[in-house]
Amino acid sequence: MQSAAVRVLFFLLMAGPLPVWADVIVSVGGDADKEALFLVETRSNHPVIHSTQVKYLDERLIRPGEPARIPVKLVNPITFSYLTAIIYHPAYIYESKRVDEMPSVFKTVRIPEFKPRSWRALIDSGEKVQHAGSGIHLLNVRDHLITFVRKYLPAIDDAGIRDDLKKYLPLFEELIAYTEKTLPLSSYGNKSIDELRKKDPVYAQKLDRMEQKYLQQLKDAFKEIKALLSLTVASRIQLRAIQKKMVNTRSVYHELMTAQDRQRIGKFMDFQFENARAKPKPDKSQQWTNGDTDVLYSISLGDRYTVKGKDGKRLYDNCYRTSLGVDLHAVVQTDLEGLKKTYQANFCLDDSGEWLIQLTGGK
Repeated sequence: MQSAAVRVLFFLLMAGPLPVWADVIVSVGGDADKEALFLVETRSNHPVIHSTQVKYLDERLIRPGEPARIPVKLVNPITFSYLTAIIYHPAYIYESKRVDEMPSVFKTVRIPEFKPRSWRALIDSGEKVQHAGSGIHLLNVRDHLITFVRKYLPAIDDAGIRDDLKKYLPLFEELIAYTEKTLPLSSYGNKSIDELRKKDPVYAQKLDRMEQKYLQQLKDAFKEIKALLSLTVASRIQLRAIQKKMVNTRSVYHELMTAQDRQRIGKFMDFQFENARAKPKPDKSQQWTNGDTDVLYSISLGDRYTVKGKDGKRLYDNCYRTSLGVDLHAVVQTDLEGLKKTYQANFCLDDSGEWLIQLTGGK
């Protein structure tokens, strides 16, 4: 017979989504370096109609030999399918484990112990990096470096850990060289693809072009890693905070720019409008640096147009298509991609004489 607590919990869950705190235990063992910091990410999988929903539960750093009890909040546990734990470390091959048990207030789930294999062991073994398939392949290597940039480095910085991550640069460089060396000798792990590649030159060229693109992405990721590691921790944290506000035009205008920047844009638009018939016409572009953030902005005036409502009446008689530029090179003195971006924005003059930004499509 079910206990009263179980029955109460069941009815609460049936009544609607209820956050449930539960424990998941994750540990790293095997031959992993006891001082290595592994990034552990836990996710839960929930099936929905014609699709699957993945919920990111927790992300933290742990050391081998020190089992981590991770409290996770599960939402809609009735739809729970399975739990996934993923570990990452620069010197080890990415690994994930799945368990079908659902953590709950009544049950702690233990993920089978991870025993990661090092990239050094792969290289020393002579095992080839494959084109594709079930073994270690090109995209595994590419994604390893990308994950270092997107997840591991920010996690280390945000945790305040002062680890010399430059020590992994020689390994990354060797791994790239090893990939380029063994890739031509490997297969796609699929007999039909391998045979078609030998018989059809056009198909082979298509695969080769795709592979060259992935190799370039791998090299670009390594270049980005070197550039990021040349910065101080404080500079990297500052850069990431700014980049989070560079998602689209709306976030740049309302979150990244200050009131002073927006006022400058308003004055620029006023000047352009008031001198539209002047000869010679004023310069249709302007740039300035925000003194507090060192972000370099620019604006360029485009075509003029009118906006009509659904009833056909004019809403705004004077609108301009513009481009807003954001340049972060003065914020961080290094060679990084994505430090300079351009966003499209439309400005319309309302009846009160104020310039309103029109962000079409939420951009």
